[in-house]
Amino acid sequence: IRWAESSPAYATGAVFVGADKPGALMKIDAETGQLIYSVPTSGPVESSPVIHNGKVYMGCNHGYVYCFDADTGKEIWRGGLGGSVESAPLVMDGKVFAGSKSGAFAALDADTGKEIWRAETGAEIWSGGAWADGAVVFGDNAHNVRALRADTGETLWTYKADARFETTPAVHNGVAYIGCHAGFLHAVRVSDGKLLWRFLTGWDIDDSHPLIYNGLVIFGSTDGRVYALKVD
Repeated sequence: IRWAESSPAYATGAVFVGADKPGALMKIDAETGQLIYSVPTSGPVESSPVIHNGKVYMGCNHGYVYCFDADTGKEIWRGGLGGSVESAPLVMDGKVFAGSKSGAFAALDADTGKEIWRAETGAEIWSGGAWADGAVVFGDNAHNVRALRADTGETLWTYKADARFETTPAVHNGVAYIGCHAGFLHAVRVSDGKLLWRFLTGWDIDDSHPLIYNGLVIFGSTDGRVYALKVD
């Protein structure tokens, strides 16, 4: 891979990853490293692929969300969001949720790509969405964490912070954990958007998505450290 900013996904003995230059979805044998196929996209890919029900869902920097057949690499559909889609899409409840730098966050039918709803936020979206009991939670570049109803796209709440959000939140026991460019890890209650606590690292939190494991929220900061905080 000449240039890769996409994180890999694994399914059925293969590794799937997006290539930035040139834009492509690549499928690689997990045991041997042999390339199985490389399918070109309309532009560079920074989004990480998601595998679900034999399909690969992935964004690209030319504003599309793609759906490919995982076995063959055949394109099934693509849906346009009007701006670069750089985070991994969220596939839940028969829908594909994704945001773009155009400010649009949309729900697409996972089988057909038909747009179910679209919310215009007015701010670039680099963050991916996280599922939270019938809502989708994500951050934007206008310093907001937003929760939208998964069935309609209606805004449930907005939490205002000190800096932009690039990371995808992790949701656990009714709390969304998300880092911001000012170096804070925020714990936000998903029922009403109330800040429960925040923790300041030594520098920005930009590209490290938090992981919940064994009562800890684990993430990296550009201060050169990996942090593990108790979720409570």
